[in-house]
Amino acid sequence: MTNPPSKPESPLDFEVAYCLYRLHREKEALAALDKIAKRGRREEHLEAQVRYRLGEYETAQKIYDDLLASSPAASSEYDDIRTNQTATAAHLAFIQRDYRQHLSAPPVEAAGLKPYTVPAGEIESYVPSIPAGWAPRGSLPKVAAVASTSTSTSAPKEEKKRAKPRHALPKGAVPGKPFTQDVSCWTVFVCAEM
Repeated sequence: MTNPPSKPESPLDFEVAYCLYRLHREKEALAALDKIAKRGRREEHLEAQVRYRLGEYETAQKIYDDLLASSPAASSEYDDIRTNQTATAAHLAFIQRDYRQHLSAPPVEAAGLKPYTVPAGEIESYVPSIPAGWAPRGSLPKVAAVASTSTSTSAPKEEKKRAKPRHALPKGAVPGKPFTQDVSCWTVFVCAEM
């Protein structure tokens, strides 16, 4: 029994794989790259990037090492490969050994500052709560206002009442009473075509 003829290689197979990579469809991009029979540097570079995104850092590192060995040192490709190789090496180092150090390390005290701690008796005042106006009436008890943290002992401030409304009221309107405007006093502008 003979195998069915395989689909001939398209000249756009690399572009399809690259588009899939840009769309963050890495597994499909890798499958599209596998279909390419004749592979060059660009296909290898794209495969390394796809493997990096998939978290296959060791495979990506090997590909970058091979690409870097055959790249001229003065080219822009060399710089790109070196940057990607450094990122891959950093991920590998973190996965293989560095993450253990981060798990057991105490919190860092930056510039002599100690981590912020809440005094034991004041923990309740730091817990956020629902604003009183959001709860159904009568469901929340009234809470006394939190004391000011300033050192001065001043009397509680009274709320200021507005002397003027924020916006000018229409002619004949009285604050607190319903208002209906007479339509006959409206000015109508008509634009005529010239």
